[in-house]
Amino acid sequence: PVAAPVATPVAAPVPTVIDFDCYTNTTALLEDVTALNSTQIAEVNVFNLCPNTTFQIGVFTLDTDGSSSVMLDGTAPLVLRSNVQYVCGLNGDPADLCVLSGGEVQVLSGFSVFGEETTGALLKGITFQNANSDGAGAVLANEGDVSFEDCIFEVSFFWMKHDLKDEKML
Repeated sequence: PVAAPVATPVAAPVPTVIDFDCYTNTTALLEDVTALNSTQIAEVNVFNLCPNTTFQIGVFTLDTDGSSSVMLDGTAPLVLRSNVQYVCGLNGDPADLCVLSGGEVQVLSGFSVFGEETTGALLKGITFQNANSDGAGAVLANEGDVSFEDCIFEVSFFWMKHDLKDEKML
C-alpha cells in the first residue's frame, strides 16, 4: 500500500518587532534635534534610526518666492549638533541596515544650521550611499568634534578642500 501524503506545516514569517523609539523619517528627526534647548545639548542625546530602513534624502531648492529653502523628493539630511548621536538601530550595528540614499548632502555641519561649533557628535552604524552631488555627501565645513563609527560608504564620492585645491575622493 502507498502511504497518504503528509502535509508539513510551514511557519509564517515572524515580523520584526521594534521595542524602542526610532525614526523612519529624517525630517521629523531634524525637527526634534532643532527643538533641543541649550540645557539639553549639554547632555548626550541619542536618536535611533529604525533598522531595515532606507531614508531617501532630498535635494534643497529655493521655494517659489526665493525666500527660503525647501526639500524636494525626499527627507532632510542628518544635521550635526553638539552631543547628538545618530545611531542605527538600538546599538549602531551596520547589519541593522539604516541607509541614507541619494540627495546632494546626507550629513550637514551644525554650524550652517545652528551657528554653533559641533562637539561630541556621533554617527554610528549608518550606511551612506548614492550621494549624487558634485559637492559632497557630507558637508563638514567648520571645526568641531564629529565621529563616524562603524559606518559604511557605498557608491558615493566626496570632495576634500585643502591648500586651495580640490581633490575628488572615491
